Amino acid sequence: MAHRPMGVWLLILSLALLTLGGLAGAYGFLSDPSGVGMGMDGVLHLLPVESYVVPGLFLLVAFTLVPIVLIYALLARPAWPLAERWLPRGAYWGWSASLALAIVLAGWLLLQASMIGFDWPVQWFTAGLNAAILAFTLTPSVRRAYVI
Repeated sequence: MAHRPMGVWLLILSLALLTLGGLAGAYGFLSDPSGVGMGMDGVLHLLPVESYVVPGLFLLVAFTLVPIVLIYALLARPAWPLAERWLPRGAYWGWSASLALAIVLAGWLLLQASMIGFDWPVQWFTAGLNAAILAFTLTPSVRRAYVI
């Protein structure tokens, strides 16, 4: 196994925690689309959806499956020529996608705050986790490992 800076391992840990949280949220919303089981039924009327199926699918894809792919990418460094064609020269797609995921997660949290408020502990935990993902992605040692 190649040597990786501590920042890479902390980024991978943060992505793994996001994966677990995304999976828990997706399961909660998809298994009970009314939101009762997760204590979110009282805010459904504030959302532009009739149930939590769409938010559950979003959590499953964006915050469960994508981080799994990114963990693999950061560890194995597979080439993805299609993505690399659109990136600045020398930027590894897995690193760039980690940065993009942090931006998407920040947008998701801002959207939540504007629609339903920011009152649940899981939102604060996720915001902290997002700050960690962003910070570790931008750490100089991580940048050196993935951006030429």
